Amino acid sequence: MAAVSVVIALIGLAWLLAQLRIDRLRRVRLEESASGVTEVDGGPVGAALADQVGRYPAVRRARAVLRGRPDAPLLDLGVSAREPADLSDLVTRLHEEAVPDVRGTLGLSRLPTLVRLSVERGTRTREVR
Repeated sequence: MAAVSVVIALIGLAWLLAQLRIDRLRRVRLEESASGVTEVDGGPVGAALADQVGRYPAVRRARAVLRGRPDAPLLDLGVSAREPADLSDLVTRLHEEAVPDVRGTLGLSRLPTLVRLSVERGTRTREVR
């Protein structure tokens, strides 16, 4: 019984450590030449994109994080939309505005992106007379 408890505890600890793993990209390499390397901080890039997407009418919250390697970044974009939202319009806007804006700002020809889209129920409104 003690051995089973220890195994379960180790599995739980491994799961907890996996949840806390921070694999955010600190620096994005824009250019590398014989004279040097040009890099930008990845945090503000993600924050700016999250702010841009968070201003879309259907969006309740947005989170953007750059992951991967400095010379091959990946974008992880989490968006929570309000329930009566036009999701096709939101996805189109992310695909045609938000991601190309970041890609163009960073001067990247490609930026693989994972979009996590969730829909939150709106709060009930009640008419008060």
